[in-house]
Amino acid sequence: MIFPLWIFLAIYGLFFFICSFFVFFNFYHMARFGLQSTKTTIVLALYTIAFAAVVLLQVNLILSIDWTQTLSISEAFFSTAPTF
Repeated sequence: MIFPLWIFLAIYGLFFFICSFFVFFNFYHMARFGLQSTKTTIVLALYTIAFAAVVLLQVNLILSIDWTQTLSISEAFFSTAPTF
């Protein structure tokens, strides 16, 4: 069974969209209904910086992969190569 790697990218994109929705949902509720203090502002800034750092890291990793390649499941599990 052979399938292209871009299927993993599509599944990841869906997962990332759902996670991004929850990040913005949490951000909105912390900003709107949280205590209006310096601590809340610092937490929101750290939350935003951490999210941006994770997104930048993921973009760098995703761009380094050739998504046009295919993956063969039968070759991975039933290889005839000798094992040591």
